[in-house]
Amino acid sequence: MKNEIIKQLIDSNCIKFGNFILKNGEISKYYYDMKNLISNPSLLKKIGDEIYNLLDEFDIICGIPYGALPIATYISTQYNKPLIYIRDKQKEYGTQKMIEGEYKKEDRCVIIDDVITSGMSLQAEIEKLKDKVTIVDIAVIINRQQNPQCSMKFKSLIYKNDITKYFLRSISEKKKSKLIFSA
Repeated sequence: MKNEIIKQLIDSNCIKFGNFILKNGEISKYYYDMKNLISNPSLLKKIGDEIYNLLDEFDIICGIPYGALPIATYISTQYNKPLIYIRDKQKEYGTQKMIEGEYKKEDRCVIIDDVITSGMSLQAEIEKLKDKVTIVDIAVIINRQQNPQCSMKFKSLIYKNDITKYFLRSISEKKKSKLIFSA
């Protein structure tokens, strides 16, 4: 299933190649743009179902805007779990909420994020939620495997190594050889 998802992520331009500056300032030749999932509903559904199957029991789901919000919304509607999300900054009008949706401290909450690199963004969201709900699980779509620092354990659907293995397997199949050389 992972290889099928990786192929579809590439075909949907969710995995991009080039030179990209990441949020943490590092340069990468790969960019994982999960926001493009909104243009491929069948892939969004497939990833949503796979993420749901990774999760422990929960009452409420929080999608981290913007990349994970469509996945969390799918899981919310498909599995009848209330959704909340955290604003990037507090509204200065109306209700002035920082967290949208209804929640209680005793709600067992799962957090969904799209890509984890350093873990700093996810940790910031954990800090905003930790006194508002009971965080029981966290899942990310892609883990860049850059030793993310996070106060809570999290589950990953796809690792950077899975993507590398996919490419190596593709090269091997194309060459009809298991001998692959890179200088």
